[in-house]
Amino acid sequence: MKAVWIVPQHALKTNAGGTGSDLASIRYRAIMPMQGLIARGHDASVIGLDRNCADNVRKHIADADHLVFIKNYADPVCSETVLEEQRVNGIKTWFDLTDDRFEGAASEHLHRMVLLADNVITVSSALRQIILQHTGKDSVIVGDPFEGPRGTPTWSPDGARLKTLWFGYGWNIPGLMKALPSLLEAARQFPMDLRIVTAGVEGIERYCEKFNRKNGGALSLVYVPWSSAETWNTLAATEVVLIPALQDEP
Repeated sequence: MKAVWIVPQHALKTNAGGTGSDLASIRYRAIMPMQGLIARGHDASVIGLDRNCADNVRKHIADADHLVFIKNYADPVCSETVLEEQRVNGIKTWFDLTDDRFEGAASEHLHRMVLLADNVITVSSALRQIILQHTGKDSVIVGDPFEGPRGTPTWSPDGARLKTLWFGYGWNIPGLMKALPSLLEAARQFPMDLRIVTAGVEGIERYCEKFNRKNGGALSLVYVPWSSAETWNTLAATEVVLIPALQDEP
């Protein structure tokens, strides 16, 4: 069997260690499944797609048995075009959807990919219901694999300061900002260091410095640029992890 995952070109990184990505959805939903199939003796690969390399992609997938497309917000029309072509050619096509972006700019792309693909894959029963609600098409659930070193849950505060972690994307920052007053109130009884691991949030370092000066150290904010390695290092040294979410937003 030859299976190919088709992902946005900009999301892939190739180095001496092989193919990788800073995007968890690409690692979990394409690269790791590819590695699993290769280990079982199948012909599997991940290839990046945009309009500049579309012809090379078409050559690579011409003899594939299964094509799995990941959402492409950078060049949506290109992915939609290639998906439609390959389905007409009789190659089995799948669209793996892990985002609920059926409202807003990405809506048309998601609708077209869902309706064009032979099959749709998703990550949870909640998202399966959302896809059905918006498109009328059913999907199958395939959970995420695990990556990184295996950890053991621990609770071992040293009695001085509680080591706390938050990490997420820039659009999760409003949730963190809403949580800070409650964290500060708790920190006046249980002092804590909050490590903020993220990427590309303009002004976050200045904000942390200003917050620390104002609040006298009960709750200390430390900004650390995100990397995959930093995720595991920080988790290993953390006692509490904050989930980036807003209760009042779907």
